[in-house]
Amino acid sequence: MDCGNSINSDAKHCSQILTLIFWKILTKFLILLSVLLLLILGPIFILLASPIYLFRIFIQVLAKNFRKDLTKIVTTRSTLFTSDSKAKTNNSNLIGFVTFDGQIDTDQFRDDICHNVINLKGSDGNLVYPELQQFLTYWFGFPFWTKTQVFDISDHVTVLEGQQFTYDSLESFISNQLQLPFPANQSPWHFTLIQNYVTNDMSSSNNDIVSSHGSTTTTTTRIVLKFHHYLCDGFSIFKLTSKIFPELQILDKFSKQEEKEVNFNFGLKILRPLVILFRIPFDFAEQLVEAFDWWGEHPWHKLHLNDQYHVVTSDKIEVSDIKKIKTDLKVSFATVIHGLITGGIRSSMEKHEETIPRKIHFSCPFPMRNHPAEKLRNHFTVGFVKLPVGTTNPLERLKLIEENLQKLKTNTLSILYPGWSTLIGGLARPFVRIFGRNYHSTGTITNMPGPAQFSYRGVRCIDLAFGAGSYPGLTGVTFGIFSYENTIRIVTSVDTKILSKARLQELNQFILQELQILKNLLSNSVQSA
Repeated sequence: MDCGNSINSDAKHCSQILTLIFWKILTKFLILLSVLLLLILGPIFILLASPIYLFRIFIQVLAKNFRKDLTKIVTTRSTLFTSDSKAKTNNSNLIGFVTFDGQIDTDQFRDDICHNVINLKGSDGNLVYPELQQFLTYWFGFPFWTKTQVFDISDHVTVLEGQQFTYDSLESFISNQLQLPFPANQSPWHFTLIQNYVTNDMSSSNNDIVSSHGSTTTTTTRIVLKFHHYLCDGFSIFKLTSKIFPELQILDKFSKQEEKEVNFNFGLKILRPLVILFRIPFDFAEQLVEAFDWWGEHPWHKLHLNDQYHVVTSDKIEVSDIKKIKTDLKVSFATVIHGLITGGIRSSMEKHEETIPRKIHFSCPFPMRNHPAEKLRNHFTVGFVKLPVGTTNPLERLKLIEENLQKLKTNTLSILYPGWSTLIGGLARPFVRIFGRNYHSTGTITNMPGPAQFSYRGVRCIDLAFGAGSYPGLTGVTFGIFSYENTIRIVTSVDTKILSKARLQELNQFILQELQILKNLLSNSVQSA
């Protein structure tokens, strides 16, 4: 019997090795084929699309003379996020949460936004953020900014009073806001002040309310920030927010992140442009093939999505715990975060007996150098990371993730993406809806550095978090990571077609459990040593 089991085990192991070799050979073949198609079809695509780009320029000139209500055309990179602008639901909304330890004066807050942001003018005498008083209008298939006839700050800063919001009711509110389209003929941004938000956050000083289950809670003010992605990226949002909250020192951290240049270690500096130019088609083809999650490969990658979301916010995670794992294992901070998410996904799939793939791909945006400090822009690039959910050992998963992230640093896709987004975003709306979508990766992971502690008019901020909908296409899972006061929160949004609210809450707990698993493994290794 034992001999039979051994033979079966060896046969299964041999079959797995042969399958892996087959997929590696097939992947390399598809990459080579993609390179050839890219080199052949790329110039043909540009040639065929050239009349559209010329027509786009012609329309801009025409608009200046015949459409005085149109101020300027939407930038090409931002155009990629306009495909849902007329839909019943928006899948490209960005959400931020700021919680203050006390009450915020609504009228004062509106005045500060008007004075510090809406009416802010640059050295040239023009408004710094004119788009905050403009909305989207299509003309001949191209999106233009149109000035709002009557701007009222009350349309963009509203207050929810008289209703006590708890953690659960707030998550339902956020889920609804994430998919809710903006009103017609209004700029796509909104601040909601929730004056009766009840939290069990022990960092608050007003712990004067005892909840029904006996834990001490406090009434605070939570501000929910909502922006559509075609208006700007997350980095622009937090730079803009620092003007509303003058004590919010976030620019320094962003500038440091922007200075992290892609480390192209290609030898002599004089040869780097040639090497990069040669590598671009290969890297693009490799990402196109390897970052493709085949439909049916795992149950979280759907051909059709509902464009409606469940949202869950994790408990606070101590940055010191992440840093200790990072130091002990000699990996990056991002590797540990990605490892927690990977372990959580694997545990969720395992519990529900779902097919566990060898890997799942997520797109990761990060800011490019020279991100405009006083402009609303989408100024970022993208890389694709592999989460090795098929690997059983948590430490081995971290090793694979670290190798993948280090490889990403030398991948020329980060150079190519801005050009690609400009190329696709320069097309008319029907073509953007076809070519400007993500058909291959399952989700998105956004990891942003947070500020030090700050206050607004004497009221201390006790919590910050950031979340997002999905990019147009088949991206149905989004993780937003943001740090504040030496802690981080993970905001997870999932399309309702993929997971139920209960499954998402369970996934959230599995991610936190993965942190404890890693801590225990390191603790045991120290004791055994």
